[in-house]
Amino acid sequence: RKLPYPYTSCLPQTVRVREGWSSLSETENFAGTTKEIVVSGAGFVANSSLYRCVFGDVSVPAEVDSSQVMRCQSPLSFTQQTVSVRIEHLGSDVEFLGSSAP
Repeated sequence: RKLPYPYTSCLPQTVRVREGWSSLSETENFAGTTKEIVVSGAGFVANSSLYRCVFGDVSVPAEVDSSQVMRCQSPLSFTQQTVSVRIEHLGSDVEFLGSSAP
């Protein structure tokens, strides 16, 4: 028996939310200290422990508060330096959706 349009299957539809991050809170910090960084975006898996923030080549765990916000602690450094920042989920980069590189 055929189902009426728009129902073409008895299986539930699957919706995939695009995961990405778009901004960071203020990241400038003094040498010898750490700082909590807030990452804003969309599609994060709330309460997941599988995200990491990567500062240069140093990876730290991220705490996901909601599908739009996660937090991580910047690593301790005793020298002044500029590093790139990226977010990982299950070992793969989460897409940056912002308008300018962090």
